[in-house]
Amino acid sequence: MKLIGEEFQRLDQQLTKAHADLLQRHRYEMELDRRLQRADRLAMIGTLASGLAHEIGTPMGVIRARTELLLQEIPPAEKARESLHIVLGQIDRISKIVWMLLDYARRTESQRGRHDVRGIVEHVMKLIDAEARECPLRCWN
Repeated sequence: MKLIGEEFQRLDQQLTKAHADLLQRHRYEMELDRRLQRADRLAMIGTLASGLAHEIGTPMGVIRARTELLLQEIPPAEKARESLHIVLGQIDRISKIVWMLLDYARRTESQRGRHDVRGIVEHVMKLIDAEARECPLRCWN
């Protein structure tokens, strides 16, 4: 009887360990599945960003060319020149956003390496510069 009891305990321990192993494997597979879904979403976002950037970029090029043509035809003293310069500034702003979308869509795997932090900070400052200029002082309070 004692032998049967010991054997049942051993089987119980083995089943408990097997159950824990299965749970751990299941959690690992679920995490892999989440990562794959996230990677798929990021790939789709990259594709959408690329398409959107091209769809916006092409008309912006036409608008820029026509605005520059108008600037050449309007005398320097005309008040409309200031408005056209504002339009060009906004076209530049949209173009930066479009290039950022294209840059995001082209990104590949990250690679570790040494970088000059100043260059990274300067790049970030350029990205947020337009937004910071548009935001009233109350945004920062």
